[in-house]
Amino acid sequence: MSRLFKSIILTVLLGSIPVSVPAFSLLGPFDTWQAANIGYQLPGDIGGPMNLAEEYRWDVPTIVYAFDTSFLNYFGQRGVDEVDKAFAILNNLPPVSKMSSNLTEYPLEARRINYLAQSLGIVDLKSTVLGLIVEQMGLAEPIRYTWCLRARGTYTVGGQTYTNYLVIKRNFDPVSWTNSSYVNGILYTYQIEEPLLPGNYADAVEQTVDPLLSVFRVPVSAGGVLVGEYLTSLTRDDIGGLRYIYRSDNYNIETLPPGITNTLYGGGGGYTFYFPTNYTQTNSLTNLIVNLTNAFLVTGLRPGLDKITFQKGNYDSVMGRLFLTNIFDYTDIVISNNYALQQQVRRVVTTPDIIFLAGDLGVIMGTMIAPVQLQRGSGFVSYAQTNAQMAAAGPGIIQGTINFAFTTLYPTYYNDTADYFLTEDAAYRSVVWGSFDGSTNTPVIYPDYISIRDIERQVLRR
Repeated sequence: MSRLFKSIILTVLLGSIPVSVPAFSLLGPFDTWQAANIGYQLPGDIGGPMNLAEEYRWDVPTIVYAFDTSFLNYFGQRGVDEVDKAFAILNNLPPVSKMSSNLTEYPLEARRINYLAQSLGIVDLKSTVLGLIVEQMGLAEPIRYTWCLRARGTYTVGGQTYTNYLVIKRNFDPVSWTNSSYVNGILYTYQIEEPLLPGNYADAVEQTVDPLLSVFRVPVSAGGVLVGEYLTSLTRDDIGGLRYIYRSDNYNIETLPPGITNTLYGGGGGYTFYFPTNYTQTNSLTNLIVNLTNAFLVTGLRPGLDKITFQKGNYDSVMGRLFLTNIFDYTDIVISNNYALQQQVRRVVTTPDIIFLAGDLGVIMGTMIAPVQLQRGSGFVSYAQTNAQMAAAGPGIIQGTINFAFTTLYPTYYNDTADYFLTEDAAYRSVVWGSFDGSTNTPVIYPDYISIRDIERQVLRR
């Protein structure tokens, strides 16, 4: 048998074997080298891609979200229900320790199209919120950061100036933790482009090696949805990233956030000690236990929480301003003197960790004028110096309160003198907020006083 024929047979056989090639990127505060001129700190960015061991995560097991009056006035109860559905997708996930090693129980595709909503320019509220939450759990856009510029420089030879670029990866395989060029099974390469406008910056722009692969394999952590798109779940990529961040053998030195106190005996005695089976007690360890009796370890080496739960909180029903306090008792695990200690703690939540709002967020000025669609904050708290002597961007924790604000300007109408006719009929209508799924149900349009019939009339007039 010829060598060429053997190679062809081997290629066919390898191509028929299903291969899981997901990957994830980590999000944190911008590192010192992540400058705007090489593709970071762009409008809308809240952080940059982190390296392994630089992850940021929540360090409390229950995160409280609530709705400001402004959100309720614009989106109504239906909007609240859609946000609840987004959180339910995350709440229904098992602890990361219960997930399979290769994560094949999770899909590579989670995006679907509602063609009526697409033709009418409707953006799904639930799917938008789901992307925002995944970002705030510590995941960055894996496609954008598969290839990154680390540095850009120039030099001159013979009067001719040249530009050179240093490219790195910030995308990781969730099983081996090695750098990966794949996102949900799609292989990406790059093309350095400069200048990219607006902003006049350089970037290693990702390109699919096979352009015929499914466009629906974009992970939820890639951020946002297009008009007519809706999300049914998280993808394998997203799950792999969350497992890396929140696994129980991921230990970082962390400080408990404000509002947490020890619940046993006014601050003492809340410990359970774990000793090896062949352990022989000594006086020194007895003294250690005595000394720890009244201790409360606020800062210490802590594992990932394995499972994060989101719970809806409420403001008072009269003024919508006074937040109703939530109290959570849970077991905090901290490593001290090479032993895993359990301390019973209480967290009093007087302000939601996440608040949903709506309002006029302003407009983007440029060649075209458009409303600012979203604004969201970040809650990064770095413990990089606490965890290591070497300078790094992380690890750290995420703390509230984090605001998610949605524009109330939709729909808007854009006129340009280049079109000559500055009339309603010549205007370009913006997208609108809505809710829809894969059923035959008519999409819901926000705010409540705008109907699907109004949107259809505007589209047909155009």
